[in-house]
Amino acid sequence: MFHAVCHKFAQAMGPDTLIPVKSMDRATEIRPLNVVVKKTKRKFIFFKKTHFMPYNFQLQDLLMEPQKSLDASIKTFEFCEFNPTSKYSLSGKIGVQIMEELMDAELSASDSVVISSPLGVIEKQDVAPEILLKSLCDRRVNFDHTFVQQVREGSADVLCIVTGVCQVKKDAEIKRVDNIDGEVDLKGKV
Repeated sequence: MFHAVCHKFAQAMGPDTLIPVKSMDRATEIRPLNVVVKKTKRKFIFFKKTHFMPYNFQLQDLLMEPQKSLDASIKTFEFCEFNPTSKYSLSGKIGVQIMEELMDAELSASDSVVISSPLGVIEKQDVAPEILLKSLCDRRVNFDHTFVQQVREGSADVLCIVTGVCQVKKDAEIKRVDNIDGEVDLKGKV
C-alpha cells in the first residue's frame, strides 16, 4: 500500500519530475544530493521499463577531492497538503492482479477496495539547481571510484542525482478497507 500511495502522490503532484519510492526502507535513505542509478530494461521489442535504484552515496563522495564541500544549499518548505481517499472496484483478472500487487491482499473480481491515506502537510527539501551547477563547475567525477566503474559497465545505466525530496511533516497513516462481496471484511493498517 505504501508504494500505491507514493505512486498516487507522484502522479497527482508532478508525474514528470517526481518518482515514487518502492519501499518504506528506501524512503528513509533518500536525501537531496544522493546518487540514484536509472536502469532501463527492454521488454519485448518496443516497450521499455525504467527502474530507479537509490544508493547511500552522496554526490560529494563520487567527486575528485571529496573532502572539499559543495556549496549547494538545501531549502525546506511546505509543499502541499495531501489527504486522498480512493475507491477501486475490481473488474476482470488483470484488474485483480494489479490491485493484489499494489496492496498485498487476496482479492476477487467482485471486490471493491477503499484506500484512505491522510498524509497531512507535505514538506519538500529542494536544492537550487543554479547554485549546484555553479559549485560543480570546477569539480570532476572520480572515474576510478568502484561505484562509478560499476555504473559505467552497464550500457543502459545512468547516474542521477536527487535534487528534491517530498516527505510528510508528521507521522501519517494509510488505511485499507476491503469490501468483499458487499460486506466489509478486512481492515489493514500500514
